[in-house]
Amino acid sequence: MKNIKSKITCPIKDVTILFLLTLVKTILLYTFTVQDNIFKLVFTTIPPLIVVYGLVNLIKSKRRYIHMLIVHIIVSSILFADLVYYNHYNFLPSARALTLLGLVPAVSDSVFYILKPIHFIMLLDIVPLIVYFSKQKGEKMMFTKKGRFLNKSVVAIMLLLFIFTTVYVSGNSIHAYSNYGVYSYHVKDIYEIFANEEEKAFDKMNIKEVIVDTVKEKKPIENRKYFGIGKNKNIITIQFESLQNFVINKSYYGQEITPNLNKLIKENSIYFNNFYQQVGPGNTSDADFVSHNSIYPTTKYATTKEFIDNNFYTMYNVLKENGYSNKVFHGYKADFWNRSNIYPSYGVEDYISLEDFTLDEKIGLGLSDESFYKQSIEILKEMDNPFYAFMISLTSHNPYEIPENKRELDLLDKHKDTLFGNYLQSIKYSDKALGEFIDDLKDQGLYDKSIIVIYGDHQGLLPRKHADEKGNYEIMTDFLGREYNYRESMNVPFIINIPDLGKSETNPIAGSEIDYMPTILNLLGIDDYKSIYFGQDLNNTKEGFVAFQYYLPKGSFIDDEKVFIMSKDGIYENSKAWDLKTNKPIDIEECREGYKKAIKRITQSHFILERDLVDEIINIKN
Repeated sequence: MKNIKSKITCPIKDVTILFLLTLVKTILLYTFTVQDNIFKLVFTTIPPLIVVYGLVNLIKSKRRYIHMLIVHIIVSSILFADLVYYNHYNFLPSARALTLLGLVPAVSDSVFYILKPIHFIMLLDIVPLIVYFSKQKGEKMMFTKKGRFLNKSVVAIMLLLFIFTTVYVSGNSIHAYSNYGVYSYHVKDIYEIFANEEEKAFDKMNIKEVIVDTVKEKKPIENRKYFGIGKNKNIITIQFESLQNFVINKSYYGQEITPNLNKLIKENSIYFNNFYQQVGPGNTSDADFVSHNSIYPTTKYATTKEFIDNNFYTMYNVLKENGYSNKVFHGYKADFWNRSNIYPSYGVEDYISLEDFTLDEKIGLGLSDESFYKQSIEILKEMDNPFYAFMISLTSHNPYEIPENKRELDLLDKHKDTLFGNYLQSIKYSDKALGEFIDDLKDQGLYDKSIIVIYGDHQGLLPRKHADEKGNYEIMTDFLGREYNYRESMNVPFIINIPDLGKSETNPIAGSEIDYMPTILNLLGIDDYKSIYFGQDLNNTKEGFVAFQYYLPKGSFIDDEKVFIMSKDGIYENSKAWDLKTNKPIDIEECREGYKKAIKRITQSHFILERDLVDEIINIKN
């Protein structure tokens, strides 16, 4: 009997050690991700851990130590990924994010930059445990009947409790994390994928109602502002990598950050300063998609990867039907974000990528902006007029590493070697490259024949906090003199430079990348009644509106007067809102209609995208 007890005690001791190590790591995760109710989360975390390690404890195999170690490594790796992802994005990764793992090697510099020593605490015990378990004799697990029954009973009770609090509680996966812990979050996330709540919402939708809403007859507005002012002009649009609005007309301790953009805004330009990104998991590629389709991207997958077989009717198609040739330029690999495959579906005639350029100067991911612009202008000179050139800049991509000899800002010591400092240096460099490009356009006689459009694709500095060091939130809050939040970070500039406009203006209407297509077509004097627009012409609308669905919970929105941020737990009453001008809180009931409008727009757009209804709706309209 003594021999049996010795075989029982050691394995139980080992699994208890693993349980406690994982519990400590989980508590650290809650601490570093700035959760308020840590005690409650620790309490609700215990049941799933008992389930996991209780099941491991029932294994009878002589190789059970290997199984125990594998389970512990998997759990530790999940916690490691959670901590890294949350520190960067301010929310936990979804299982759907696994579909983007193939992109990691391409942006490895960015990934390695966000890794911090504190993250590896989640993996610190693995090597010692491997050494420890390698010395175990691997004896077969033995239990008395009573002990085995007790173990099974505890596991069963904890499993039922875990299932109840995870699957059947109200709210979404974010709500599960905030109230029941990280393990509930991941199970709820996977459950939501298989349950496909959005699909159920689609089933309740009346397809005729969706079509009626999107097929509403577009009537020409009389005396439209700026209608046709750029008729038959070339359009050169630059989707400026990671360009945020806060750098515009801003100086860093007496040093102008974007002198060329500032100059452009003051000379024959329309500048939209209340303009926002509208991306999903595809980031830059989603900005491209939204701008040229005026349709919201999916929040589940990178749109350019998931909807390769869809039928689209894009801005490229509209312009081709009005006599425009087109090309897309990007100083990176053609197949990144699946661009080489999706662009023909957009109506792109020619895609000039890294494979077509001479890689004479590499900065960051690929071709430097200076070389990119200089080589592109040689191609622009040969294009048939009028043309549409869509140019995707690259150098100001995270982690914003600019060579020492190209850094022009004199940074304070506290900002050196920070993401914030690197970001400013990269934006300064890219602004200079842009200025040289505009000068070259003038020298080649292309400037006066063209409209120059510039917008930021997405935020460059997320408002993340760090437990071990100052993060973007703290540095930006100090630099701006106001709280740096997601609304602030997602604000990107939208600039339209028309050489013979004869004036410059700043338009404060709320807009986003979804408004790009109708706004530009109005300037060209093109009446497009065929396309599906979820956006609007920002020069001829009385009310601006931006519906968010990524980085901020779906239902969040900004209009010309207020900001509404839907609660992460999916409960409207827990949301917050404030006045856009005074930053003072307002009653969220004032936002109820805007919330419903945002949900309806996004749900209908997703319905059309996922059902591939663009052609069907266009045929009905025409």
